[in-house]
Amino acid sequence: IMKVLLDTNVVLDYLGANKNFTDEAEKVFNLAEIRRAVKDRTLVKRKYEILRAKINILPVTENDSNKK
Repeated sequence: IMKVLLDTNVVLDYLGANKNFTDEAEKVFNLAEIRRAVKDRTLVKRKYEILRAKINILPVTENDSNKK
């Protein structure tokens, strides 16, 4: 059994958040056989859109990541 840790951005790209990387993210999902976990991509995408409408995702700078 292979365990895979994906960055959140790869998952979001797979769901279409960044059209420039959707194809690449899909390749990762296919190679890792994670696609089984996302059985209904349309449903997941709809839920993502609902969540995205309720939150603001702010960019993180190097200065932010160094703060303790």
